[in-house]
Order: sequence, then C-alpha cells, then structure tokens
Amino acid sequence: TIKKAGKAAAEEDAEAEVAKLVAGQRLPASIREELKKRLSDKCVTKNAGWWSYELCWEKHVRQFHDDKGTLTNHYLGHGPKKHLSYGSKFEDVFYNMDSVRGPYISALFKNGSSCDVTGEPRTT
Repeated sequence: TIKKAGKAAAEEDAEAEVAKLVAGQRLPASIREELKKRLSDKCVTKNAGWWSYELCWEKHVRQFHDDKGTLTNHYLGHGPKKHLSYGSKFEDVFYNMDSVRGPYISALFKNGSSCDVTGEPRTT
C-alpha cells in the first residue's frame, strides 16, 4: 500500500483515533491538534431572538445584543486554548455521543464575565 503524506495522512490518523473513542473520554493529543488547526481564528454566530451568541475557538463564548446602538456583551467563558495542552489540569475537551444527533466534541470555556446574580465568573 502507498502511505499518504502530509495533511491527508494527519487527517486519516485523526479520523482513525476518533473511531476508537468512548463517550466522556478526553481527546487524544492528535485530535486536539487537528481541532486547533481547523478551528483557530474562526468564529460562529447564532441569533436566538433578543440575544446572539458567538463562539470563537481558543478565545471565547459571548452573549450579546444591540439595543438601538447600545451593545451589551456577556462573556460566557474564555478558552479552551490552555485546555488543549496535554496533561494540563485544564484539559476540558471531550468526545461525547448523543443518541439522536450522534457524536460531538464538548469544550469547557471558563473565567467569563461576572454573573449578575452570583458575582462568580461565568463558565460554559
């Protein structure tokens, strides 16, 4: 057989590792690195009525709305840049499985804006 080189080989290796994962398991380093390559410097925004939400990988999850030119922001958490370092206590990126939607990856974003009710930093 012919061994693929470069990007294609790395993607195949990551896909092979994903196939072996069990729900609730921390992601192996190769998959965390692949996520970092694919998602760094990318943001996704979703409008949900009054609030909109923005997820920027390695940066933040933000809840915001614009009321007649006045922007209100709540950072729901920052990260998981530190979370991707192997062996760190902040390694909060996991593989999970939903019986309806299928496999997904969850990540914990910490140290957001202070909560109006508790005064504690928000975590998502």
